Parts: sequence; C-alpha cells; structure tokens
Amino acid sequence: MRMAEPSVRGSYRSLIQFVMCWNDWPEHRAEMLDGSPPDDGDKFHLATIASVVHALCARDGVKAPEWVHSYRADVEATIAGVPVSTGFGRIVADGAPPTCAQHGVYFDPELLDK
Repeated sequence: MRMAEPSVRGSYRSLIQFVMCWNDWPEHRAEMLDGSPPDDGDKFHLATIASVVHALCARDGVKAPEWVHSYRADVEATIAGVPVSTGFGRIVADGAPPTCAQHGVYFDPELLDK
C-alpha cells in the first residue's frame, strides 16, 4: 500500500484523499476501514496510515479497527520523516493528536480537516 508514501513532490495525496473521503462521506466509514494494509509494506508508511486512521477514529468516535494497533514506527518521526528528536520534530509531536504517540508518527491535527 502506497497511501502513506510521498509522491515525487513529497505530498501524501492518497492519504490526504482518504482523509477527504472520510470527512465527506461519513456513511461509508465502515467500508473505508474494511480490511488492513498489506503487511509487506514499508514499516514507517504502515505506521503513518495507522496513525492517521487512529486519529480520525478517535476524533469522530468510531471504533478503530484492530489492525491499527499493530503498526508503530521504529524511530519516532513526523509524517514527513523528520525525527522527533529534532526541534521541529518535537514541535510537531507536541501539537499532534494524542493517538499519534501509539504509532510513533506525528502530524499537525489540521491534516484531519482536509
């Protein structure tokens, strides 16, 4: 699954599209959560998907699928891959949704409003 893999320009179009669909079609959220990402994906990308999905579920009172709890980044970082150990990384982590800590991937909460 390449939903959390940045494109050549560094954007996360597929992940942002998922967030937009989540926000625009709440009646289809159960379908959006059906199934899990393939386990052979990049570990950081899988943790990124889990972090975003988990935050959306928490924000909207939707039970997070079990697969979400299986993914965590080896090194805590922002969604762009900047380590949390840096000044910028700490700023992003401090403002991120609380569920991000479970996955080790942090992002600005405005991402959820796309």
